[in-house]
Amino acid sequence: MKRQKKAFTLIELLVVISIIALLVSILMPALNRAKEQAKNVLCLTNVRSLSIGYQMFNDENDEKGVTYNSNGQNNLWLEQVAKKLSNIDEVRYCPSTRDNQVVATTGHIAGSAKEYWGWYDSSPEGSSISFGSYGLNGWLYNDSDLSGITANWTKNKFGKGAGMKHTAEVPVFFDSVWIDAWPNHGDTVAADFDLDQTSQSLPNNMMCRLMVNRHSGNLPVSFVDGHIEEIALKRMWSLKWNKNFQRFHEDKTRQGGTPIYKKN
Repeated sequence: MKRQKKAFTLIELLVVISIIALLVSILMPALNRAKEQAKNVLCLTNVRSLSIGYQMFNDENDEKGVTYNSNGQNNLWLEQVAKKLSNIDEVRYCPSTRDNQVVATTGHIAGSAKEYWGWYDSSPEGSSISFGSYGLNGWLYNDSDLSGITANWTKNKFGKGAGMKHTAEVPVFFDSVWIDAWPNHGDTVAADFDLDQTSQSLPNNMMCRLMVNRHSGNLPVSFVDGHIEEIALKRMWSLKWNKNFQRFHEDKTRQGGTPIYKKN
């Protein structure tokens, strides 16, 4: 007599499917956390690389820092630092950002929490849009007078790198929706400010250019002394952004007292 092959019953099959679904539900959050942590590490590596390029430029230019307009061209720090880094096309992008969906042939494009910014480059060879995810601390530019760009330029700008104080507390590069920012201690975050920020809505409040939801309420930052850190958005006011920045060593809140970042 032939033996019958044993098959799964419907109930047994449903039990197996339920167990698999349960395991997936347990593992997925851990896998997502690991993925986000990998992005954070890569982002920190990127700002370190940009700072290395920045310091190499400084070393060859008497520690003066990059210029706001390189040789009269409208390309700011990116073109100057790019010459020192062979992998600039990789390190200029935060792994949590993607292509800017706004198509433009001229002018600038502000980024968002998930999109690159676009900067209009002009050069003797022609003009183009360059993209990136990081911003430079504008108080480190070496131009003699940027009072038309930001108030109190002469009073608050840093001097040559070799004579700068608090180098372990002075930011250089950081995640940003724009190519640069000049934070002041009086900058605030409105109660309704959107950390995801819609593309092209460039905040005039300089500190808000850094208030982006890319790394769960934290911001990768490189410093003049060469080290990198992941700093909470609420702690940005504790850093030495300009020569006369009055640091606030407690957690900063929005106007009205609500948290700057709140996990949904």
